[in-house]
Amino acid sequence: MTVIRSLKVLVLLAFIFGVMPAKGKEQPVVIPAVKNWMSYEGQLELSSPRIIVNKKYSEELLPVAKILGHELQLITGKELLVEKGGKNTGKGNIYLTMGDDDIATEGYELKIEKGVEVNASKAEGVYYGTRTLLQLMVQNPSVLPQGQIIDEPKYPVRSVLLDVARKFIPFEELKDWVIALSYFKINEIHLHLNDNSFGFYGAFRLEMKTIKGLTSTDGYYTQKEIRELQDFAKVRGITIVPEIDTPGHSRALTTARPDLAHPKLGGNYLDITKEETYRFVEKVLDEVVPLFDADHFHIGTDEYRLGSIKDEEEKKMLGEKFRQYINHFNKYIQAKGKTTRIWSGYEHMPGTTVPDKSVVIDMWETSDAVNKSKAGYQFINSTHFWTYIVPGAPYYGVDNKFLYNEWSPLQFSKKPEGILSPDDPGLLGAKLHVWNDKGPMGYTTNEIARLTMPTVMVLAEQVWGTKGANDYKSFTQFAKKVLPEGEDFEMIVRSRGQYDPENVMCGAVPGTSFLSRKAATKNAYVWQLDEPTHFIANVSHQLDNKSDNLEYPWTATFTVTRTKELTLRNATRPSGHEALMSSDLGTLFMDYNYEVRDKKTKAV
Repeated sequence: MTVIRSLKVLVLLAFIFGVMPAKGKEQPVVIPAVKNWMSYEGQLELSSPRIIVNKKYSEELLPVAKILGHELQLITGKELLVEKGGKNTGKGNIYLTMGDDDIATEGYELKIEKGVEVNASKAEGVYYGTRTLLQLMVQNPSVLPQGQIIDEPKYPVRSVLLDVARKFIPFEELKDWVIALSYFKINEIHLHLNDNSFGFYGAFRLEMKTIKGLTSTDGYYTQKEIRELQDFAKVRGITIVPEIDTPGHSRALTTARPDLAHPKLGGNYLDITKEETYRFVEKVLDEVVPLFDADHFHIGTDEYRLGSIKDEEEKKMLGEKFRQYINHFNKYIQAKGKTTRIWSGYEHMPGTTVPDKSVVIDMWETSDAVNKSKAGYQFINSTHFWTYIVPGAPYYGVDNKFLYNEWSPLQFSKKPEGILSPDDPGLLGAKLHVWNDKGPMGYTTNEIARLTMPTVMVLAEQVWGTKGANDYKSFTQFAKKVLPEGEDFEMIVRSRGQYDPENVMCGAVPGTSFLSRKAATKNAYVWQLDEPTHFIANVSHQLDNKSDNLEYPWTATFTVTRTKELTLRNATRPSGHEALMSSDLGTLFMDYNYEVRDKKTKAV
């Protein structure tokens, strides 16, 4: 009889005789909280453990073991030996094995007795077990409580969307996101690869070899990097789900092909009445789809706004065309062996065509989850009410306290049609969204990460399905224990944009640096131009500044006199939008300004 079956029998006997399985005085502090914990008497002391991999599964588990060894070396300062073996030998070792089909696909069993054993049916389950072990050892690298954990997720989709289109996240930082999200057992990164912001800026973040002029020059991922990223993520239990967003959000595409922009809707919209539009998008997908291993491919299909169309018949025609567009590209993606994902919102469009039941719907703008469930769709809770972070914008924003205390993936809105029962079919899971609407001038990538990570921890508990605290305030206290203290770093938990000094989590995920910042000395100049300088068009000057990163608040003051108008080749970018100052963190443009005012205080 397996351990899992033994646990089921033990629970049944406990129910019959009114006795619950033995549990420790304290549950292990892990995020997300573990599903089942049985405490034994005593503790396990780890002095110089070896990591032993079951040689039968060495191909799958050696990469997991090497990751764990590297992370534990960062924590303990000691190098851990990784070796193959037939069984767990020696007191105080860490043994990784798999092959138990009674354990759920992403589940795992973690036993802490004379040594540590992590067992699962699949490699990703073993990896998640090592995340639990790592979080325990972060708190005490030399002593572990003896006991048994049997754990598994409630939902198969535990996702975070990263809008790398409007705000490019450098490749190495993107790998830090993978490490950090996997630390909390998030299993998917939805990579939003093209979009537009503040009118003229459009970006496409993939290297394209078949279509010249589509790839953004201010930041993109090479096809080699996309391969490396997926391999890096896979061993950490994360799938990269790509999105090419059309026919709206398509300025990057219409910049490459101006003839395909809709004449009345503008450059953000492809003209879906033209056959050539379909052929062009198909050509894009022909190159992009094979780059990704994920079973799902997202084709966008949101916010194709028809407000500027005054003729009602034309509006009806476009609405029906849009609905048909979804099904056309669903078939196109299916023919490539993928499942199609789309955004909801088509329901607002005129027309009668409905998406095929084979599509997976990201439910954001519409929240009729009950009806979608009854109709036979599969869908993801992507509600814009509670899961949208837009750094620097006065709209949206998450309420971590509400998300932890009151929300669940079953709730898409407060209306009855937006609240599922646990027995309703179709729900795959939930997603946190990081939308960088403010574009390259918005928050730095570091600030975006620091703003987002507290909500990641909250979402992780909700989608894994087990909560470790009675309320959010208690959650923030034990959350600090799984994040070792970071250098010059304070992660602020925000509620609707308000700083709450009682809810501050400090630290960083082992093996990452994307949350840390170096601050300039207060009230000090980091750069000053002593003499006026004449800048020649299209020539940049490197600034010898005294800090490579700045904490808020900071002020930049320039006096700029244009002595000659520029003739720009790209008509979609009008004169006056020249870059004034830029770095890997962001870009300041010549005449672009944006103010955010607090609705309550009216302060800028």
